[in-house]
This record gives sequence, C-alpha cells and structure tokens, in this order.
Amino acid sequence: MNGSHTTTTAAATYVRILLVLFISVLFVIFIPYGGPENASFFYNQLFNVGFLFGITAGFMISVSLVRKQSTEEYISLELNKIRRMYHLGYHLSLVEPRLRLWFKGLRTELDAYLAGFQEHSFGHYEEGNKAFRRVTYAIYSLPKLGIPYNADLYGSLLDAASTTT
Repeated sequence: MNGSHTTTTAAATYVRILLVLFISVLFVIFIPYGGPENASFFYNQLFNVGFLFGITAGFMISVSLVRKQSTEEYISLELNKIRRMYHLGYHLSLVEPRLRLWFKGLRTELDAYLAGFQEHSFGHYEEGNKAFRRVTYAIYSLPKLGIPYNADLYGSLLDAASTTT
C-alpha cells in the first residue's frame, strides 16, 4: 500500500517465475534425448520443475492472502475508530451545546477524509494523510476554544485519534 516493492506486488516477479518455468521446461524437453533408458530421468526432471513451481506459486498465493487479511483488519480497525471519534465528538457537543460548531467542523473533516476513499483506491492510501491531519487538528483545537468540555470524553477522543493515526 505504500508503493514499496514486495515479492507479491511486483509484476516483474511473476514474469521472472514464468520465464524460469518456461526455460526449465524447454531445457528438459529439448535436451538431447539419450534413448529409452534415460526417458524416466527426463520425466522425473519435468515433474520436479512442475513441483517446485507449484510450491513457489502456493507460497506467493499464501503471502498475498495473509497481506489481504491484514489489510482488511487494518481497515476495519480504522473505520471503527473513526466511528468512535464521530460519536465522542457528537456527545461532547450534546453535553455542551456551545461545542456544536466545533463538532460541525470535526464532522466536515471526517467526511472529507472518508470521501477521499470514494475517489481513490486503497493503493493511494498514503495520500489521505493530509485529510486525516486536518481531522486531528480539528480535535486538537477543542481546548483552544475556551469552552468547558467533558475531559473524559475528550481523552477518549484523543485515544481514538491516536489509535487511528
């Protein structure tokens, strides 16, 4: 997701594996045939190449599935924390009606952050950093307002924001 090269995301890796497989098969097929007494040796070599390719492909599929599962877990955690931030901010504004304008700003920033995922895939996840930074600035601006607020709710809001960050 951060654009770094990994074995499972680089197309060149797949091309190299296919090229190795293709060359190996060609090598096994076009080796000068040594007669019927060597046929079983060549068939064993072809089987070995196919077996090793199967292990390599299985490993890469396994790594990809693990990465997909961990990505889904991170997304789920982030969405849960964003939902918690929204509800904590909402309840802060319910306890102190003068904070409604602050909550409106927080909600606007949360909406803008989430709307960024409608426009881009998760491959561009890092581009959302600026939008999320505006969310945290909106949260941090609460004490500067000079309006009394529930410190426990605000502490929970800060915890949710730090976990999401």
